[in-house]
Amino acid sequence: MTNETKNSATSTEGGNKNINFAYKGIRAACSPEVDMDGRKRYRTVFRADELSTLYVDTEFVNLQYGRKTWKARLEGLLFGMEGEQATLVAHRAGELEIPSTEAEVNLATDFRPEDCGGMELCEGAYRVQMVIDGVAAVSDEICVVEARGGWREYMTLLGCGLNRTADAKENLQRMDSYAALKHDPEGKVCLFLLAENKLGREWTYEFELSVATADGVSKGCRTIKGNQFVQNRKGQKFVVEVADGLLDFWLPGHYVVRLFCFGEEMVTLPLEIGEEDALATEQEGQAAVEETAAVEEAEEKEKKPRSKEEILAPLNEMVGLRKVKEELTHLYELSEFAKLRQENGFNDEAPCLNMVFMGQPGTGKHSVAELTGKIFAELGVLCDGRVRRYRREDLSVPGYAAESQLVEKAVKASAGGVLLIEDADELCPTNDPNDAGIRILTALTAALETNKEPLIAILAGDGQVLRMMLEGIPDLQACFPNELPFENYTADELVELTRRMLERKQFTFTPEAERKFFDMVRNAVVAGETEFSNGLFVEERLNDAAARLAKRLMSAPETRRT
Repeated sequence: MTNETKNSATSTEGGNKNINFAYKGIRAACSPEVDMDGRKRYRTVFRADELSTLYVDTEFVNLQYGRKTWKARLEGLLFGMEGEQATLVAHRAGELEIPSTEAEVNLATDFRPEDCGGMELCEGAYRVQMVIDGVAAVSDEICVVEARGGWREYMTLLGCGLNRTADAKENLQRMDSYAALKHDPEGKVCLFLLAENKLGREWTYEFELSVATADGVSKGCRTIKGNQFVQNRKGQKFVVEVADGLLDFWLPGHYVVRLFCFGEEMVTLPLEIGEEDALATEQEGQAAVEETAAVEEAEEKEKKPRSKEEILAPLNEMVGLRKVKEELTHLYELSEFAKLRQENGFNDEAPCLNMVFMGQPGTGKHSVAELTGKIFAELGVLCDGRVRRYRREDLSVPGYAAESQLVEKAVKASAGGVLLIEDADELCPTNDPNDAGIRILTALTAALETNKEPLIAILAGDGQVLRMMLEGIPDLQACFPNELPFENYTADELVELTRRMLERKQFTFTPEAERKFFDMVRNAVVAGETEFSNGLFVEERLNDAAARLAKRLMSAPETRRT
């Protein structure tokens, strides 16, 4: 696949002289819905959760308009991009009759999960190549970012406004926003934007600007796509964008400028082109943003750093898990020491924090993974500390050798936080040469070795199986040097866990019910059954008890529901 622009066209069949058309462009949308003008909301940056189907429109000029009807052989190819290397993800083919009565043709091609081997498009870069009668054209790069929800989950808007010229980006937080600008036939209008990046890493963003008159007449739109970021001394990253020469048609009058991200409206900026300049007042919503503080002001208002004891308190307050608490405290202190030396000019490398959580179901592995993200995010080792959970089925597709691609996507999506692979013991290699487990582990090791973003990877599962995996795969053991044993709860610990669950659920036992329940818990621990699930055992039985209580009360007359 060649690196073409979206309007380029090349013949794939060598001397095809009978070209019946000329490409105009290839555009994509995440919805088939159209606006009042019959157009889809085309974009090139999408959230993973809004892209179950990619709707592609290919526009071309019919060179046989008014002459003859002709049949076109069509191919649509969707490629995943890794730099300049392309991997075919989906392929569509067919024929279409082009009538002589249409001067321009809009060809719709949909790429659905079933076209992509049952997979939805995950985070990464893609391109669409259309081939009509052997002549190819390629779309602009299509970027898919991790699913987080609305635009507010990706950035916090700090400043946005309209000005006459684009000053240096370093002075963006001090740029004035104008509500009115003097009419200048040679002048241009600039929009500036500053937002705190919530993803913890650089990513490709896209904004759509629309301009209309005050009475709603559309005057035009423009797309801004980029990855311009600045970083402050504390490592926070900020999106910086200056759109100079917003539109060149400005005439005296009243306008409304709207800014969209992921199809959602972010900002509305009124602007008058008239006889003189006028700054936007605070009452008018200067910069029209939710948070108007400049970067320096935002830094001054940051929370006072908490002590180690305060940060680790939620971990230490958990029931049991003595060895886990000791190991996490040790890793925290190692990281804190390395960070302190780095801040004082030493070249210390941060310790590897990838971990293996070894234990039976219900021993608190998920809860500790969540706390691990929060602890190391507060220390500044991670950016957001969010936990992204994956299982074997998320990292492989039956019948496809897609493990490497899926693992790399998972690592990228987890950047800045915690990558948690649940039931990792299910990846243990078997004698089946086609088993995906070893390919997933190999791809995971390679991806973590080359990853440059802040990240903690955790393998969680049965301790005996994970120990066998680590001993059998030296590279995996080197990549995950920290082993945390999650021991089964004792009877007394499960009793305390039960009391905390009751308090959280706002239930209380009668004295007799409490005695019977705690006796059952102690007997289960003493029996030592292999299927005993620790905290899950307690939670399941409390839920059963609550369900029986609800049934008993709701079936009784209202006067007796006490």
